[in-house]
Amino acid sequence: MPRTPKHRLEAMRTNEISLLARVSALKLLIESPGDADQKLLDACKAQSKLAEISIDNLGIKSMSLNTLKATCNRILQNGFEEFDLLRKQSMEKYQAYQLILNHNHKKDSQAYYKQKIHDLENTQRNLINSHVFMAEKYSQLLHLYRRHLQKVKDGKINIDNELRLLDQHLRRFGEPGSPALTVVKSE
Repeated sequence: MPRTPKHRLEAMRTNEISLLARVSALKLLIESPGDADQKLLDACKAQSKLAEISIDNLGIKSMSLNTLKATCNRILQNGFEEFDLLRKQSMEKYQAYQLILNHNHKKDSQAYYKQKIHDLENTQRNLINSHVFMAEKYSQLLHLYRRHLQKVKDGKINIDNELRLLDQHLRRFGEPGSPALTVVKSE
């Protein structure tokens, strides 16, 4: 079996180091898209661009796409498919990051303020509905109390029926210890 020349072994080792630097840079891009290197981002758009890119401060050296694929297949567990998946994931993460960033920066837009007004109107409507609900329940309670006092006055009290009505009202309104005010959602 012929022995591989020393210069070829050195080139393979350089390519392996460069590949591992690419993998690290892509994983970092996925974890922190806000800190992404713009040159790396541009290269992620195509396999060939990611192969030919050279970023010295990241330890990435230029190589052909065929060399990149061969090195991936030799070094990475799932070969070039694993590397290409990282490339696609980094692009997706960065695009998602950009969408969030752009959405947050559009706080001065007309659409943002229209949505804000709509949300505040819904909150106001929900609060009004809750107040109406409370007033109705309080009115029912006063009505029950008046009936109870009248029955006591007339001597016609059926304590079991009164307890049943009270329990029924408490189930509708809420048991003691539970929050007294619940927001009624608008439909």
